Amino acid sequence: MGLTKRQADLFAFIKSELDRDMPAPSYTEMAGHLRLTSLSGINRLVKGLETRGLIRRIAGCARSITIVPEGPKPGTITVALPEYTYRRAEACAAAQGLPVSELVAALILDATRPRPGTAATDPHSRGQPVSLSNAPRSPQGVAHFATKDVP
Repeated sequence: MGLTKRQADLFAFIKSELDRDMPAPSYTEMAGHLRLTSLSGINRLVKGLETRGLIRRIAGCARSITIVPEGPKPGTITVALPEYTYRRAEACAAAQGLPVSELVAALILDATRPRPGTAATDPHSRGQPVSLSNAPRSPQGVAHFATKDVP
């Protein structure tokens, strides 16, 4: 996360107050907790936390700080699959003894891998935009993935 000690202390204080169902602390309360005399120093720390995506606040609204819920970690993607497709992937993963997420990730990577002779791997493509997705698509634009093991 790369927080300074004061930012980490302030974030922990804000989080503890909100976890106790208290309103977000005021700048004066934050300054008192960190033993700072300057509210501009608190403002700088709060802006730093907001820039890092840890908190959100509404400008001009007192005590409007909220903690941003943790999302996916960097390098992860969220995939929405139709229920039927998910059930088929779940059955296939169970048969292979894999977590569903690993199977779906493998299928997505396989479907987006450039194939030999396609423009993506052709040295003569000269930087033209190339679609890497070779997955068949339904009329609604949802990619369908299947393996030979799916019943």
